[in-house]
Amino acid sequence: MAKLTKRTTEQLRSYLGSLSADQLVELLLSHAARDDELRDRLLIESAKRGAGAVDLKSFQRSIDAAVFDLAESRYGSEYTSGEWAYGVNQVAGRLGELLDAGQAAAVVTLAEHALEALVEVMERADDSSGYISDLVAELERLHHDACISARPEPVALASRLFTWEVDGHWDVFVDAASRYADVLGPEGVAHFRELAEERWSQVRPAGPDDRDAERWGSSYRITRVMERLAEVTGDVDELVAVKSRDLSMPYDWLEVAEVYAGAGATRRRWTGPRAG
Repeated sequence: MAKLTKRTTEQLRSYLGSLSADQLVELLLSHAARDDELRDRLLIESAKRGAGAVDLKSFQRSIDAAVFDLAESRYGSEYTSGEWAYGVNQVAGRLGELLDAGQAAAVVTLAEHALEALVEVMERADDSSGYISDLVAELERLHHDACISARPEPVALASRLFTWEVDGHWDVFVDAASRYADVLGPEGVAHFRELAEERWSQVRPAGPDDRDAERWGSSYRITRVMERLAEVTGDVDELVAVKSRDLSMPYDWLEVAEVYAGAGATRRRWTGPRAG
């Protein structure tokens, strides 16, 4: 952004000083309608003064404008750049200011909206630079901080996090049950587990040379969820039962042995996967 010269500053100061309060308000509003950053900045300052809930649609528009403003490579496919990442990070920074202004519930919604936008970008953009991954991590941090302050309804939050983790393809909110345990509480974690166990029941067991076509897809994601839930409880047998659902490769058997070894149960005789 170019700096104003001394002469220009003096001229503008003189002109603005000649305007009435109403004229200044109209001038700012006309520019805010075209400038996302100015509009967001004014809304944040308004929130700091306790002006009530912010306009979510306004911030969502800023998010979309920043996220979907991708450059075109010479091959015609979209890619991310440092300049693009900087623009999106600026919007994320304004969400952080909004959180500091006491608008935690709004930030929960806006962070999820921003993550949805980034997931859409991931479907068609090259992220070899890692810019998108860094932005996702920052937005997840903001989301968690906002949840701590806003305390959203735990069952509804658990449902959203489960859908993100199990039905998504980009590891957004991965390991949510453990990472959000401080927000979900017993009720939310229990609901998360209910959803996981229902989905887990649909994964068929696989023995040697009986490969699961979704081993690295949906089966992998729900397996990871079940493993994390077992690790949270510290139940070795539960963790072994999860890992034993797919024993199609030699390494799977080794992992089971390593679980027992790590639990100090190396002398226990294992006769095969537990039923269920």
